[in-house]
This record gives sequence, C-alpha cells and structure tokens, in this order.
Amino acid sequence: MIYWKNLEDVMCQEQSESAIRTGRLEVNLATRVVSVDDQPVRLTGKEYGILELLCQRKGTTLTKEMFLNHLYEGMNEPGLKIIDVFVCKLRKKLAQATGGKHYIETVWGRGYALRDPAVAVADPARGTPIIPAKRDSSLLTNPLAG
Repeated sequence: MIYWKNLEDVMCQEQSESAIRTGRLEVNLATRVVSVDDQPVRLTGKEYGILELLCQRKGTTLTKEMFLNHLYEGMNEPGLKIIDVFVCKLRKKLAQATGGKHYIETVWGRGYALRDPAVAVADPARGTPIIPAKRDSSLLTNPLAG
C-alpha cells in the first residue's frame, strides 16, 4: 500500500528539518532566517554563511580554511584573518540578542565550534570538560583562596 503525503505536510516537515536550534538560537537553513526566542537577528551574508556552516556541523571544530571555502568557494579568497573579523561581529550580534550568551567557541590553534552555552563539553585534547568559567569574588579579595 502506498501513502501519499499532503504537499503542505511535506513542506512543513522540510522546514522543521531545516531549522537547527542551539539553546535559544534558531537558524532556518531553508529560509535563511536567524532568530533568538522567535525574534529575528539581522546578519550580513558573510555572517550568515559562517553561522550556517557552524550549524551544519554543530559541535565540530571548523578551521578558518573551511569557512573561506564555504564563503568564497575558492574564488578571490581574502586572508584567513577575515574569518576572525566576521566571527567577532557575529558573536557581538548573537550576544546582544541573547543577553550575553556565547554560542561560538574558539578552539585555540584549530578554529571555531558552535556550542550550546548551557552545556559543558569535553575537550578531547585535555581529556577534561570545558565549563564556562564563573568569577569567584573570593579570589579577587584573597588571591590564595580556592
């Protein structure tokens, strides 16, 4: 027996599958809309391209070369430093929209990764979890404490 799906059901399913959620951040790859708590976030084309690649490979460390290939497809590629500039601007926009939450993690010497700020992740190079640092006020008054 063959079941035919309603076109509207197929379109809804495709849209829900193309939306990638990380914490409060949602990126809809089909519509190219980025939102935080259902409020749109305005990004440039290059900023969206970086976030798009991060979402497609969520949790994976991506090199600057990977971003250049994704953004420029091997044509007239600028230097690697431009990726740092785009990521910096993207981070500022996301932090402003989320009230200071950081979704893009720098993996020193390797690249960038998209992470849910509420989830601690393991650092395979060190074998230890990476947990967002909290400031301990006792360390400010007594540097030997802790």
